[in-house]
Amino acid sequence: MRPILLSAAALMLAACSSPLDPLASGFNRLIFASSGLPSTAASVPTSGGATYEGLLLLSPQDGGRALADFIGDTTLNATFDAGGAALSGAAQDFVNSDTAREVAGTIALTNGRIDRTSAIADPEGSSSTGALLVNADGTITDTDGTAYAVDGVIFGDVVGPFGLYLTGTMSGDVATGGRTVAAGGQLVTERVD
Repeated sequence: MRPILLSAAALMLAACSSPLDPLASGFNRLIFASSGLPSTAASVPTSGGATYEGLLLLSPQDGGRALADFIGDTTLNATFDAGGAALSGAAQDFVNSDTAREVAGTIALTNGRIDRTSAIADPEGSSSTGALLVNADGTITDTDGTAYAVDGVIFGDVVGPFGLYLTGTMSGDVATGGRTVAAGGQLVTERVD
């Protein structure tokens, strides 16, 4: 009986030290904190800068089925101006949510924009508009050697008091295993300065 108890204790310790645990709990915390808040793009500052930190969930989709889910630390730097802000940053230190193993690579977040009038057109062609658009490009490589080359955008909104959170949905393409699939995912970040 004692070996079974030791095995269970060892499993609990392994689960506690998983690199996925802080990412998953952080993602859930940010989603909960930012959900249901009104758009506040019009209230972002008109000068200065800010850093937003949070997480990007990348979920390459083939026919509506996720091939894998990766979650990574994300930093976006905003330079505010009269029209909103320029955005740039990166998502890195990804972890595969199925294996809880760290994944190599970075997704660059470039040519981003916050529009204080929330007039950015949805890149997927719907009639909705948003306050945030940023390119998301790069390659991550899973521990089994499978590469996921991302060519996407994140479209979303600025929510919370004075633009506290940046949230968005990823779309675009992911090239993997000799085919191209849809780039699904979600961004949620919080202003830290």
